[in-house]
Amino acid sequence: MSHTGEYNNLSYQYIDTAGDLEVLCRSLENTPYVAVDTEFLRENTYYPELCLVQLKYEDTLACVDTIAIANDGLAPLSTMLMNTGITKVLHSASQDMEIFFMLDKRPTAPVFDTQVAAPLLGHAEQIGYGNLVKDVLSITLAKAHTRADWSRRPIPENQLHYALDDVIYLEQLYLELHKRLEKAGRLAWLSKDFEELSSPERYNKPAKNMWQKIRAAQSMIGSQLAILQALAEWRELTAREFNRPRNWILKDDALADLAKQRPGSIKELSHLRSVGARTRDKHGEQLIGIIADNANTEPTPLPEYVKKKKPGPSAQAAIDVLSALVSIKAVEHNINATQLASKKMLEACWQEGNASPLSGWRHALLADDIENCLQGRSALAVENGKGVMIDVD
Repeated sequence: MSHTGEYNNLSYQYIDTAGDLEVLCRSLENTPYVAVDTEFLRENTYYPELCLVQLKYEDTLACVDTIAIANDGLAPLSTMLMNTGITKVLHSASQDMEIFFMLDKRPTAPVFDTQVAAPLLGHAEQIGYGNLVKDVLSITLAKAHTRADWSRRPIPENQLHYALDDVIYLEQLYLELHKRLEKAGRLAWLSKDFEELSSPERYNKPAKNMWQKIRAAQSMIGSQLAILQALAEWRELTAREFNRPRNWILKDDALADLAKQRPGSIKELSHLRSVGARTRDKHGEQLIGIIADNANTEPTPLPEYVKKKKPGPSAQAAIDVLSALVSIKAVEHNINATQLASKKMLEACWQEGNASPLSGWRHALLADDIENCLQGRSALAVENGKGVMIDVD
């Protein structure tokens, strides 16, 4: 049964009925933002098993027991998450966003990811939630339940408190980061990054393209590649059908071995050590059929390979100039230079001869200066003991 509780001087609701969920979501439908976090399991499945959703807005604090509520009963939650009038505040949003996409087959928007926003205020890139809470709010969070089994019911009280912390302080982080970013005039810099988080292509990946994730594909041509592509698509569809991790069906090295060896019978298949007896017994005939069907098929071409130029001494000097430029901009905007643009990013800009390797707020902040420097339209100088950029006539 749904119930209320107290934690950290706050009242919270534990929601485990569809009716109470509808009431909760209706109370949030006109809020400007909602802090959101999820707890899920994925070790033994292809799809994440959503176990709990935590929500926080001002005096509203709730844990939604998604296991107790039937799938069709989650419609109010999905409607709230898809409400474009509400900013969904998350930290390291990708996995949560994937789960929300599964609920409604469309991405959640708009979103504010505190992990994405943090580097604009000098914090480390990809900073963890606990570290960001400590840096910004001076609060140290417990880590005891990081690997908890969230499908277990009833949820132990201390474990539930751990889950509540994930939105209690997330809301505080959002309000503080938002205030600092607004004061610094940097909120708009994040627009593209947040829009990309809501791109459908991130969460709706065609099975026919999954071969691109297999490293061995880069060294294959002709029928080998065609077979590997077909096998990778079959594995992906099979993993989805049986809701099992794709490597539980067949590992990448097994797909590569099948494409190279092309077994034409169960006996020949039994000689491949990378394909276990259980897999051979269950899927052997299918695998042999896929290999035979694609032995004379033209593969989808590999992406065009562009050999990267290795920077020589003069090129390295040019990259060092770009690095100095980034240092000047970092001081100007009070952002750690390593967070502003890495050496790899600057090498890519030198390779391309422009700022296209930069994305999101980095492109907005650095693109013009990088390109002016690369084209010789500006130079670096020292004025009054400080590094500056000057226009070249």
